[in-house]
Amino acid sequence: MVALATHKGSAGPSARQRFLQLAVRKLARAAGVALWVMVIAFGLIRLAPGDPVLARLGAEAPPAAVEQLRRELRQRERLLCVTQ
Repeated sequence: MVALATHKGSAGPSARQRFLQLAVRKLARAAGVALWVMVIAFGLIRLAPGDPVLARLGAEAPPAAVEQLRRELRQRERLLCVTQ
């Protein structure tokens, strides 16, 4: 039989330390899940067919109103801007 060595001085992490470790792990996991949910939702919205401006104003909207709403919604800006 093998006897397990136990040290009276090292009882392991306290209950408070274990709780904090668990809380940090769960918060990190929740942040990761939230990030992926946002990425997937954003991607699905960008891939959806149709024009949100025309859906809001209607197909018979004047071109000036369509262009103004596109500027307000920042649809004319690029998603990722890389400058050199």
